[in-house]
Amino acid sequence: MSEVLEKHVLEAARIAELVPEPLRPKAFELVLQGLLTRQVSGRGSIAVGDVGGLVAEQELTKKKLSLVEFVRRKPETAPQYVAAIGYYTEKIEAKPGFSTADIRAGFKSLRLPYKNPSHALAQAQAQGLVMGEGGLKILTQKGEAWVEERLKEPRE
Repeated sequence: MSEVLEKHVLEAARIAELVPEPLRPKAFELVLQGLLTRQVSGRGSIAVGDVGGLVAEQELTKKKLSLVEFVRRKPETAPQYVAAIGYYTEKIEAKPGFSTADIRAGFKSLRLPYKNPSHALAQAQAQGLVMGEGGLKILTQKGEAWVEERLKEPRE
């Protein structure tokens, strides 16, 4: 294997480790393809079409993906926004969970006029998108799956 190819394979593997497990193999493939394409064409960033790929693209461009950029396709209900903000907090910001304060800050960043983030969090928990007692909440598998499916969108 050439030195350049080996470098790209190692870099793609490192970046793919940042992506949640179900998306990791696809992320590796897309990142490697992007690295090789960029090597040939000289493009500056990689267009990747899934939520995990957004994490990889963020790593490649060295710019932090904002919550507004992450939530490109608008959720329809407050509990769905809670799931999207929770996913962003856990996966993009790499925190072990999220609190009502994180949800409140997320609603503010997204300029949502929702008056009671605690109520939205309780609704998300009742719908099975979020779980946890006390201060720290985490997404359930159902919540993660919803975000990964709903926010998946091809990039231009």
